[in-house]
Amino acid sequence: MGQELTARIYHTGVIRKRLMPIEIISDREDGQVSDSIPVQNIITNDGKNVGKFRSHSEKFGLALLKYEDAIKANKLTLNETNLQIKTWIPFWWPKEVSRDSMPCGRAIH
Repeated sequence: MGQELTARIYHTGVIRKRLMPIEIISDREDGQVSDSIPVQNIITNDGKNVGKFRSHSEKFGLALLKYEDAIKANKLTLNETNLQIKTWIPFWWPKEVSRDSMPCGRAIH
């Protein structure tokens, strides 16, 4: 088999980015968040780009994030507005299944 075909078969079903829920941590005393926050990149405390902020309603929103990097980061920041955000794994997401436990050998994430 060719190298590209082997890689494609091996990585089928691997999810690297996800649309994840976020909470915007306001720096204002009243705890309110601006009504219009532009689409912008999200970075970690060491400056690594982990995704893109998409939209929000009040202090909750959605962002397209590199799943593993976002979960491992202890601090996420919107790079243009310097607002802090946090994300989490929703309780309703399916649990990860290992490659070895799948009958066909492919992992589902």
